[in-house]
Amino acid sequence: RTFADTGSPIATIYKDLSISLHLARQTGASMFVTAAAMELMQAGIAVFPDEDNWAAIKLLERIADTEVH
Repeated sequence: RTFADTGSPIATIYKDLSISLHLARQTGASMFVTAAAMELMQAGIAVFPDEDNWAAIKLLERIADTEVH
């Protein structure tokens, strides 16, 4: 349950997904799962701006009303 200082900031993952989706739009590729992941990261940035991409687990835990072990 380490969500910060893992070397993978949530903002960096969001940026990378944004670049991937931009390229997909340019080439006409469909990347609906990547778009969903980007939305999850965007929500993560809003709630946990200083944490790493693993903080997305905490968002999913809130939705599912459970804790991942």
